[in-house]
Amino acid sequence: MRFIYLVGIAFCAFLVGCDEASLMRKWTPHGADSAAKATSSCCVKDNSIISSTIQTPASWTLISGILFRKWLAIFPAETPRSIKVVGARVFHGPAYSTTDITLEYQFPSKWLLAQITTQQKGAVSSIVGFHVNPIPDSLENLNKFTLAGKGPTQYLTLICSVSSLLFALYVFVQCIRRRI
Repeated sequence: MRFIYLVGIAFCAFLVGCDEASLMRKWTPHGADSAAKATSSCCVKDNSIISSTIQTPASWTLISGILFRKWLAIFPAETPRSIKVVGARVFHGPAYSTTDITLEYQFPSKWLLAQITTQQKGAVSSIVGFHVNPIPDSLENLNKFTLAGKGPTQYLTLICSVSSLLFALYVFVQCIRRRI
């Protein structure tokens, strides 16, 4: 009878997997992803980063023209196929909070990562960082698990990891089956 319960628990644990998109929605502060998307699209479309709700630091006014030309050279003139939040961090300080959102852009011809950092002091929100990096493919494809091109050390590590997991499950089953 205990074995049936164990199988049921294992089956439920198998069904409850992690969905990356739902985790990102849970970790991203409400409205921060839309503000980051609006900031980056404003930068691409209007050659301006200032919107009605976001103010840039005063030091940006001197170098904004140079920065915008560099950013616009990286962003293609095409409409992105998808914009996905791939990272979100929030730091709370005594007088302000900083939100760091990383967006992955899929264009027909290239992939881009845009990181927008905003700082909230009271009711005023300021952009304190904006970084754009081209990447060869999506982060999902770049970081996927494959066995191709691995050396003997990686295969040995994988075999040891799987063996340890199987041994731990065997011991767990033996503990449940034994009467104490």
